[in-house]
Amino acid sequence: MKSSMRKRWLKSCVLSLLTIGVVGVGGISHAEVIDMTTPDNANGVQIADPAAEVNNIYSYSWNKANKTLTGGVINVGSNKNGNYISLHLRLKESDFESLEPSDIKEATQALAGKVINKLPKDRYHVTAYVEIVGSDGTVLRKYDINTNHVNFDYDSQSYPSDTIGKLSDLTSALYRTTLEADAQRTEYDLGADGKLFLAYGDGYIIQPDHSKKRKDHIYTGIRGGEKDLILSHKREASTSNNELKIISDTANSGDRRAEAYGIYHDGKGKITIESSKTDILVKGNVSKGIVVGNRLENEKSHLFLGGRDGTYSITVESDEDEESVGIESKRQGIIQFKDPGVKANIDVKKGLGLYAHDGGQILWADNAGAANLKTNGFGTAVLAKTGGVIKARLGDVEGDIRTDEDEKSLVTANVMGSFTGNAVGHVNLTVNGNWSGNFNSTKDLIIGSNGVWGGSSANESINSLKMDSGALWNIPDLVKIPSIGTLTGSKSSVKRSYINMGKADLHIDKLSGQFTFSYQHDKNAPETILGGEVHIKKAEPLITSQEGIGTGSDTKTEYSSVNSTVTISTSAEGIDISNHGLVESVLERLANKVYYLGVLSGENQLKGTVEIEEGLTSASVAKSLSDVDWDKSTGQGHKAKLIQYPYSALIFGNPKYDKEYEKNIKKENGKLIYRFDNDTTIINKMTKDPRSFGWGGLYIGTINNFGDDKYAGGFGAESSQSKGGPSYTIDMTGHDLHIQTDISPEEGTTGSQPMWTSAGIAAYREGTITFDNPGAININTNINYYYGSGIRVSTAQPTDHGSHVIINNDNKPEHAVKIRGGISSAGYEMNYRALEVFTQPKSAGNSIIIKGLVDIETEGGAATMFARENGSYISVGGGRLIAKNYDSMWTNSEKARIDVNMITDADGNVTDAGNNPVEIEGHATTMTTWYGTGGIINIGLTTGDSKFTGEFAGAGTQNMWLRNGAVWNNTGIVYNPWSGSNYISDISSHVTWLHGGNDKSSAGNIIQNSASDLYIDNLDGCTKLFMEHDLNYVVPEFAKNPDGSDKVDKDGNKIKNEGAGQKKIFGKLGNVIIAKAHKREGKNSEISLITDNKGLNTSSGKAADKNLVSETLNALAGKLYYEAYKNGEKNLAGTVEIAEGLTAQSATKRLETMTYKAGTGQGQYLYTPATEDNPKPNPNPNPNPNPNPKPNPNPNPNPKPKPPIIYGSKETQMMKGAKTAMTSAVLLWRGNNNDLQRRMGDIRLAKEENGIWARYLGGKNKMDKQNTYLKQTYDIAQVGYDKKKGNWTIGAALDYGTGKDTYANGTGKGKLASLALYGTMQKEDGQYIDVILKGSHIKNDYTVYNEMNHRLEGKYRTNGLSLSMEYGKRMKKENGFYIDPSIELTAGHLGGKDYDAVSDYAGGKKMHIHQDGINSVIGRIGLGIGKETERSNLFAKIALAHEFGGKVKSIFSAENEPTSGTEVDLKDSWVDVEVGGSWLVNRDTYLYGTYTRNFGADVSSKWRIDAGIRFSF
Repeated sequence: MKSSMRKRWLKSCVLSLLTIGVVGVGGISHAEVIDMTTPDNANGVQIADPAAEVNNIYSYSWNKANKTLTGGVINVGSNKNGNYISLHLRLKESDFESLEPSDIKEATQALAGKVINKLPKDRYHVTAYVEIVGSDGTVLRKYDINTNHVNFDYDSQSYPSDTIGKLSDLTSALYRTTLEADAQRTEYDLGADGKLFLAYGDGYIIQPDHSKKRKDHIYTGIRGGEKDLILSHKREASTSNNELKIISDTANSGDRRAEAYGIYHDGKGKITIESSKTDILVKGNVSKGIVVGNRLENEKSHLFLGGRDGTYSITVESDEDEESVGIESKRQGIIQFKDPGVKANIDVKKGLGLYAHDGGQILWADNAGAANLKTNGFGTAVLAKTGGVIKARLGDVEGDIRTDEDEKSLVTANVMGSFTGNAVGHVNLTVNGNWSGNFNSTKDLIIGSNGVWGGSSANESINSLKMDSGALWNIPDLVKIPSIGTLTGSKSSVKRSYINMGKADLHIDKLSGQFTFSYQHDKNAPETILGGEVHIKKAEPLITSQEGIGTGSDTKTEYSSVNSTVTISTSAEGIDISNHGLVESVLERLANKVYYLGVLSGENQLKGTVEIEEGLTSASVAKSLSDVDWDKSTGQGHKAKLIQYPYSALIFGNPKYDKEYEKNIKKENGKLIYRFDNDTTIINKMTKDPRSFGWGGLYIGTINNFGDDKYAGGFGAESSQSKGGPSYTIDMTGHDLHIQTDISPEEGTTGSQPMWTSAGIAAYREGTITFDNPGAININTNINYYYGSGIRVSTAQPTDHGSHVIINNDNKPEHAVKIRGGISSAGYEMNYRALEVFTQPKSAGNSIIIKGLVDIETEGGAATMFARENGSYISVGGGRLIAKNYDSMWTNSEKARIDVNMITDADGNVTDAGNNPVEIEGHATTMTTWYGTGGIINIGLTTGDSKFTGEFAGAGTQNMWLRNGAVWNNTGIVYNPWSGSNYISDISSHVTWLHGGNDKSSAGNIIQNSASDLYIDNLDGCTKLFMEHDLNYVVPEFAKNPDGSDKVDKDGNKIKNEGAGQKKIFGKLGNVIIAKAHKREGKNSEISLITDNKGLNTSSGKAADKNLVSETLNALAGKLYYEAYKNGEKNLAGTVEIAEGLTAQSATKRLETMTYKAGTGQGQYLYTPATEDNPKPNPNPNPNPNPNPKPNPNPNPNPKPKPPIIYGSKETQMMKGAKTAMTSAVLLWRGNNNDLQRRMGDIRLAKEENGIWARYLGGKNKMDKQNTYLKQTYDIAQVGYDKKKGNWTIGAALDYGTGKDTYANGTGKGKLASLALYGTMQKEDGQYIDVILKGSHIKNDYTVYNEMNHRLEGKYRTNGLSLSMEYGKRMKKENGFYIDPSIELTAGHLGGKDYDAVSDYAGGKKMHIHQDGINSVIGRIGLGIGKETERSNLFAKIALAHEFGGKVKSIFSAENEPTSGTEVDLKDSWVDVEVGGSWLVNRDTYLYGTYTRNFGADVSSKWRIDAGIRFSF
């Protein structure tokens, strides 16, 4: 707000406080009307040192004929008492021809000059106004007089000279005519742009006199037209807090057909109102608050209602109910609430609140406020018909929200308050308040996080129902409720979406998200669960998206998923929890209420939990719970065998208080141990302060070390409270620990901002909490506010030995410490850190040490780790550290430190990185915005599946170990902190030490995806650095911020780019600056700079293509600066490379140390441009070449030729991955070959004529030959039926199997389905023949990557046919022993296939693959030895096998890339070793199984198991 506006505001405040009294002003008494035209006052009046406040009226006269003003001046001389002086200088309306601005301007300006302010100081004590009054004394116009705006001396803080008043803003007015945009003459002071400024003051009233009859019968306060019209309280960058009233009453119009409007607009101009407060009152036979629209062909009528946080109150009173409308938009009309926070209160006497028809639109901006709609018993509050569109944010709504049947009619409404009607027609509805009506709409319904719905629908189904975190649907007790097409719920497993079931069954086609279905039960018979069933046809993970920043202002969207879960619950009322039999029965009956039908088709996307809770509210604690198993044949839920009985008490580390854990507490060798022999769940739900005094900051930890001083150690605690806390051990004996912490202080319990600090595990006092022998540890923290963590260590005062949490978990992923949660209140999200350590000055350092892996994921605006102040230390062994839209980890002081995957010595010094996988998302930084800078962060990325997405920066020490193919994607990210707007964070990464691999094959990968420079102080080892190029990029004229806006200097001027207008292939990306490089074991460090082949043809022989490759390599080299080279250091060698494409080979150029520029250390590649060969000979050769050329007096005896470009393998990574995927499909097919005993066991044990059988076979294959690496596990199920015909058993079999493949650069999933016909002949002398004919369908879906992390996805499908014959003879010996020689031949053919695999290169570039048909012929000679009895058969077998065929030939092609081929030859010989047997269970049933592995094969069968059962009848 400008200073002048502040002064006027202060003046107005002062006037409101004036009291009645008498002051001495030349004998004039206070509050009198002084006639300044009398002879006594003609020479003016004097005001000096009034004893009380002054509030007088001074009347003047204006002669409209000769334009002269009569009346003396008013001199304000002194004011030693500091009283407020208010002067009202008045003229009469009768002094003027009209109140048009041109008629009154000269008079009002002259009248303002009648005030002379002589006060040397405090002129704000004087307020003065020009007023024009009507015959009844009503003030029709009121202007400010400015008497303090000039000559102020800041040195003396005074005014050295007198100030003559000047006319300022019109601060209030009563207008008695309609404000018309196109009027030629008007009483409104409109600017040339059609703007009426609404200043701060007593308000503006538009109250037209409607007594004059209008031909069109339209009587309105404001009428639009061809010209634009603006009523605004905005002036430059400031706004006034104004009031505007529009009153339109046709009671005295005398027109029976009169239509009353507040605002009526049927022209093509725009009406804009920007006001703090606007009241519209409309009365008449037919009354409408606002109507916009016209009958023009191609012209819109626009009305914009704005004013930040402004309020529009519309009251409509009509004698004809159906004609009452608050806001109406008709043909060609557009009404928009456009500014943040602008809201409305619409009160219609039995009529519509919002009405759009014939294509008219009523729109709310996304950040606008809400409209309350009161219709006084009228059935409909919002209506769109005949193509009308309404998009509104609503508060309390009385009446229906509906459309007609026109498909173009649409209402999209977000209801923030209570809603008492129904939604009917084409209504997209979001409810964030209480709603009891029905959703009879064809569109989608959203129940927001604060929404409660108590209705149903008359429709057969609801297309889409989305329920946000905390949303509640109380299903009414109806016989039938609609089915749900798509039901989407919360992404939080803590704050879920809740559905209280009614009597009817609920059918859901597709579910995703986190839900709780709550049931009532019969209190007298708790096993009787009341309510309908839930039938879920399909479940999917909930997909969430995040927009991330790439290079400069380029953005991309990242997606992640949250597994879907359902919790089925009932209250514990009437249930004896100690009666485990009863609990088990109730849980089973509860689980039976839900059916997951997806399992019938093999789907496994829904996890279920069943609970008995202490209540049915979100704050209820589970008293017993169990997982849900889905019946594979029916989909019905059943409780799992394990039933958990959660603890609900906190652990304080003091047996005196930990009574609930009495059986778990042990004392061993003087140490306090809490030992748990089962999987354990602790649930802490707290809404009230547990302390007796209940004030001040509360510190909460579900597991804590308060010891003998409950809730001590918080803010303001004494030193004695921080010191001397307990140390104890929680021994999980290999079992899982689940900690659920839900902290939500009730509003007002400790003020508007309860200062509660909460964590799942917390050490707030001196001492150590140690976790030994844990299985999985899951920590969920759902916190309202103020501070929160999964694990927190902090003390209020210094301690001697520090406070610590140590978790001794191993490195198994299933034993990772999993932390989820956050702070849900807007504006507090950043106050959550999954791991936080805070240490006081002069205190021993506090720490969190997690020896094994973690799995931490925070919501937007929250860090995963914060080592805060004075030696705070956090160490994790590795795992996931995912911070959505924010920094992942912080330190903020010199001695604070974070280690990720580090090895330390006995003194805690880092010696190397570990070998655990690490995944980090979000910046890692030793500087914070609010908490200071400094510290040490050590990150070890040492495995091929490790990756870090974000920037590594700060004012402290940032060390990274990067090797073995791990990836650091140095990229900016989109921030979304404090529930604010998204903005892009792209900072310069600065690494203190970067430790690479020992050689190029063990190097790690950096993707320089940031527009900012990357600084590396010290480099040792080998590193690969990838940069994406743009051959068409031209440096723009002005520098840009990451979000695309212009960078400006301190004076606001745009900053020009160096090299503007130049083509720079890598201009979007920052440089890489290496200060120093170090030798490792006597060898130079090495860096490989790599770009992709986009737009480059590395296989072309054309000069232009060769030169473009060379130019790109040179530009890539130029992105590297080796600063120490300027001082003679030569420890850094490297290469610049163009990576391969889909089928195009790579191109590598050696970058020797000598090719750095001497003055700058910038890399360069000097090349001689290629030229086209000239096929035409020169017809005029020079016959006289110079016979005496000048010799070089200083020849270079050791010239170093420019090394040539080295082209890589023609088999690209994409080709390698694709051929491997197809080879894996062949192996899955070939592995399911014939062997009689594996398939059917010892069929001699079968006694009956008919038989059915089933078997499982599974195994693991590995291949690492011919540039083909794969690991394959497979599972196949087979069923068959056969019948004996003499010596022959003839039958058929079906099988189905899946395979999971891991390649060197990707993964795949295979499937196999087969139909087989077989016949087995057995003779009395032991001879047997087995013949099987099999047809198969094979498919493999695979994803492979190249070293630039580009992706290729393929779907390979083909069919196969095989014939297998086996002959053998069982030769019996004594005591049941036998030998069994056999020979087998299997021949098969897989059909050829042409298909396209799709990459993520621009435009989804495809690689076409032609896969030749594959012939396989395997011969096998074997010898078995076994022993048989009447009921069993055991054997061992060895066989020599040979593949005579097996060539896998593939041809690859891609647009603008060469065609290439690959071949994998599976011809090989190997030895199979097999052991197994069969056992006759009874006359009709026997079991059989074999174990097999091979030796000496290129395709190694690590193991194979066949197990089956056969029934005879």
